Amino acid sequence: MTARPPWLNTNFTEPRVIVAVRDLCAPHATVFDVGANFGGISVAMSRTVGPRGAVCAFEANPAIAARCQTALNESGCGNSQVYHAAIYSRSRESISLYLSDNMVADSIHYKVSDRTIDVPTLALDDFVDQTKLVPQFVKMDIEGAEIDALEGFEKTIRAYQPVLVLEQIRTDNQCLEFLRKHGYSAFDLSTYTGLDDVSQLPVETVVTDILYAPSSKLEGTPYRPGTTAVASFDAKDFERTDLIFQTAPFKVTKGRYIVQALFSGASEDRQEMYCGVSMRGEPLMRHHGHSDSLCAFTHRWVFDAPDGDLSIFFQFARECPESFKISHVAVSEVDAFRGKALLFN
Repeated sequence: MTARPPWLNTNFTEPRVIVAVRDLCAPHATVFDVGANFGGISVAMSRTVGPRGAVCAFEANPAIAARCQTALNESGCGNSQVYHAAIYSRSRESISLYLSDNMVADSIHYKVSDRTIDVPTLALDDFVDQTKLVPQFVKMDIEGAEIDALEGFEKTIRAYQPVLVLEQIRTDNQCLEFLRKHGYSAFDLSTYTGLDDVSQLPVETVVTDILYAPSSKLEGTPYRPGTTAVASFDAKDFERTDLIFQTAPFKVTKGRYIVQALFSGASEDRQEMYCGVSMRGEPLMRHHGHSDSLCAFTHRWVFDAPDGDLSIFFQFARECPESFKISHVAVSEVDAFRGKALLFN
């Protein structure tokens, strides 16, 4: 039997970022994926901008960059190219990259381990000047080095004002203040609310993704505050079958939804885990990782749904830790996206 080609598989990479990519990357556009990792977001960008668009994916770790390019090739993304460099305020320097154990949190900013490699730096302004590729949309997730990258991108930001999606932590306001000086507003993609300061994020937020754009770029789009409660569940509402905890189905109409999921487990009980939303027995949206990481960081999920019945699920691959506990799950609809959600890959 012929193996299923990768491009037929549903892309579950960073759901709240992927829906923004599909909304805001226009056909024929040039877009940048800064901190491309294994290429999941780059693949979504490639499909959205189409064959006349261009995706420039930047990855600091050379081993991961090679895997990213392979993933793009296997997914048929002929409009995409990976560049091996740490995006920084200056080009043509060498900088230490701290290597993470899970290969998804390498950083030039945080000391995530004692293992390092030296990697070349690249300022995006220099890249734009040399290639003449001007991005209309930029996703940036580089583990705390976002402000360094913005400083090396200031000329392009000032001249062309691309839409940006940046991963941010609740205690660092530098990127918001930098971009506000250039006329940008901030919109949290975890809660679908506007921000004047990152301290306004919910207190349980460890990390989120923030949409930055001049107001004129979002006029006429559904990126506006406002949600309506749809359903809520406590621990007693989840039926357990072996390694799966799942709610009874509940009805939704076509739109965009936010799940606030409060669940926990002891870090020493680390197990492979999935959590997400299913429809007709198949995942519609899911997160995948180790239970300690998901319990710490994955409390707000964003997804698009058609008309139908949904279920919330938590699933373990091999063993359910005794310490795992579901406290509460609430589902809300994003008002401005009612009937407007983009589906799917």
